Amino acid sequence: KPLRAKHCKTCNHCVARFDHHCHWMDNCIGVNNHKWFVLLITLVYLGHIFWVKIVIYYICDLPYGPTTIFPLTTNLPLMYYAAPLIFFSGLGHFVQIFWETMTLYSNYQGIRQNLTYNEMQNGNRYHYLKSPNGYNFNPFDRGNLVDNIKVWLN
Repeated sequence: KPLRAKHCKTCNHCVARFDHHCHWMDNCIGVNNHKWFVLLITLVYLGHIFWVKIVIYYICDLPYGPTTIFPLTTNLPLMYYAAPLIFFSGLGHFVQIFWETMTLYSNYQGIRQNLTYNEMQNGNRYHYLKSPNGYNFNPFDRGNLVDNIKVWLN
């Protein structure tokens, strides 16, 4: 098998530059779709932030709602009582922002180092990520972020 390729046990395919198997999309993320995956997660992330902002503005405009979100300790209960369904919708989207932040951060770290998520998590298993002395070594790192992004985009 080619270097950096991995067989995915979930979908039973060999994937070039295997990043991870995304259960959310039910597909492997690799060389052909990683940049589209990052774009999708970025757009979903921005959409959730925008939705939370809309919910806050909507609830603050209600006649019995608070006029602002701060201070949180007094105004969050008022937001709940003003529109419980809308409040929980915004809360659900706010929770999604946390895992999307972690996903974007781990992808950014991989792009910055020119490594896949799989290589970052399991690097000690791969011989090509070790120096002759046995230390961790990244032969794919181009030395700076701009060059690593160029490699990632091509």
